[in-house]
Amino acid sequence: MIFSIKNGRISFKNRSIRNNLLNEGYNVMGKRDFYLDPIEAIFLMKEKGAKIVSDGKEMNPEDIENIFNVDKRYYAVYSDLRKRGYKINNLLYLEREGLNVYIFSPRDSVVPEELKDSIVAIVDDDLDCTYFKIKMEDIYGEFDGYDDYFIGGKGEFSDEYKKELHDDLVRRGCRVKSGLKFGTEFIAYTNREDVHSRYMVKILRNGMEWIEVAGLSRVANGVKKTLLLATKNQDFKYYSVTWFRP
Repeated sequence: MIFSIKNGRISFKNRSIRNNLLNEGYNVMGKRDFYLDPIEAIFLMKEKGAKIVSDGKEMNPEDIENIFNVDKRYYAVYSDLRKRGYKINNLLYLEREGLNVYIFSPRDSVVPEELKDSIVAIVDDDLDCTYFKIKMEDIYGEFDGYDDYFIGGKGEFSDEYKKELHDDLVRRGCRVKSGLKFGTEFIAYTNREDVHSRYMVKILRNGMEWIEVAGLSRVANGVKKTLLLATKNQDFKYYSVTWFRP
């Protein structure tokens, strides 16, 4: 495959190549002159032996990265998932999961307004990628509101937000206990017959970083629980964070 840089785009004319690329999930644009997104072109150069020529000179992947100002973290996620066999386009839509992938660094703050059903890719300074699935959860349990742990005087509310979260979980039919040993405000049981709690519930406070969420999610995975991030505007919303292994 040979492409050229034309009018600030990576272009080609071969319709057979276009059809093959479309079948493989690449985002080919144009009707007569076809265009590729730079991130996909770089992947084809590095992994498929494609060539890109500009003014008669063959370019290398670093040239294309510089010319089109490609974000290295963005490319790291795209390349990693492609090499794992996923069809993922230049907008980072993961076809198999039906979800978009959003990229954060470990020290980025978790913003409640940005939480949605998605895959989160946390990319460190070495461009290693760790993935988590985010899903909004409607939590309900089988209990009748009786809370023997906190009402009985064993538990402690360190602030009003924590008490409001506790009360909301109880209203939803959960049995609630301290989550201190797991690094969360609470653990929550939803089924009467369960010996172990189902959820670790963490308040999403201002300044919480993705590195903390990643650590809590791995703890939850290790003890066979699900991490819930709790946010509140008028009502509480809960988002599960589960380790995603592509």
